[in-house]
Amino acid sequence: MKVAAIGDSVFVRAFELIGAEGFEARDAEEVKRRIKEVVEDGRHSIIIIPERYVDETREVRMRIMRESGGKLMFAFVPDHLGGAGKRVEELKRLLSLAVGVKLRI
Repeated sequence: MKVAAIGDSVFVRAFELIGAEGFEARDAEEVKRRIKEVVEDGRHSIIIIPERYVDETREVRMRIMRESGGKLMFAFVPDHLGGAGKRVEELKRLLSLAVGVKLRI
């Protein structure tokens, strides 16, 4: 299986240098569309996305994760435009829901 990188041209080129297949997207809507295309293609097991798209892609990611049965993984990486910490906040929120109390980490 392959690794896909979805994002702007700078983000995609960086991951293409290490062997990922790149898919350029200029905004959140295009990122979501590209995610669906990559999943439908079925050749990739990891999709790397800029961390700034954590919130905008949550719904489509959760649906895909449920349907794939854990065969597909999403990885979020801070990029040159920011967004660091969004995935950590999402994970804290999910852990808090799971244990029933608000975690302060």
